[in-house]
Amino acid sequence: MDRDITNRFFVNLRGTYEEDKFSGFDSRSFVGVGAGYKVLMMGPATWTIEGGPGYRRDVFQATGKSKGTFGARLGSVYAYKFNDAVNFTNDTEVVYSDVSTQIVNIAAVTAKMTDKLAARFSYEVRNESDPPFGRKSTDTISRISLVYGF
Repeated sequence: MDRDITNRFFVNLRGTYEEDKFSGFDSRSFVGVGAGYKVLMMGPATWTIEGGPGYRRDVFQATGKSKGTFGARLGSVYAYKFNDAVNFTNDTEVVYSDVSTQIVNIAAVTAKMTDKLAARFSYEVRNESDPPFGRKSTDTISRISLVYGF
């Protein structure tokens, strides 16, 4: 949730929850506050950066135990609109805590097919600084999706 202060500066409240059995964590959640700035707002290109402190909770798959710790979140959102039908986005998020640092980057191209339907091609890279035993630190996901707009 964002609240604009000026046309470029905003404050926010962020909450995330994920379940990813392949990562070695049963679940992860993060709640934080922060501020952001719209660095680029020219023509077809936009770029926003944001960040702030928060609280992170990890539930470990191997033991079922959980650990909560204070952390920080940094984010970057870049978008380029080629025309009315095709755009490119690149979202990067870094969440730091005592448990580990998680970096996620998602690059995507979205193309409108109709007024309500679009096709999206995306590539995601996830990196974990200290993965649980037996898990790799980096994982990638390629997706082809249909997107329906309301």
